[in-house]
Amino acid sequence: ANLLGGPLPYGDHFDIDVVNSDFSTWLANNASATGGHAGDPDNDGIPNLIEYAFGMNPALSDASQLPTGTYSDGTFTMAASRPTAYATNDLTYEIQRSADLTTGSWVTIKTFSSSEALTFTESAASQYFYRWKITLNP
Repeated sequence: ANLLGGPLPYGDHFDIDVVNSDFSTWLANNASATGGHAGDPDNDGIPNLIEYAFGMNPALSDASQLPTGTYSDGTFTMAASRPTAYATNDLTYEIQRSADLTTGSWVTIKTFSSSEALTFTESAASQYFYRWKITLNP
């Protein structure tokens, strides 16, 4: 399920309670976003923190808006858009890669700065699995 084009692997990257963050403001402004970081009030399998990170609506089942990857002519690309309504400076966006999906095999290969476009391109000589890792910073 955590493969290219599938649901994002959320792991334990959304259980931090941060006060006065952009995420806290987003939660307050989205009454439907109940359950804190891990809440999923629209039952689409996407926790609130991921909905926030990718500018999604916590009240709509909108899993089709998750970022995906593409492979073309030997190049793999992952891209996403930062939400425009909130700065999301309280998040760290990373791309991770694994050769076999086993626990402990995921390696961070790209960490994005707060002002950097969320686009990653890699020449894909070998077969890998990729995923986004989203962390709420204290």
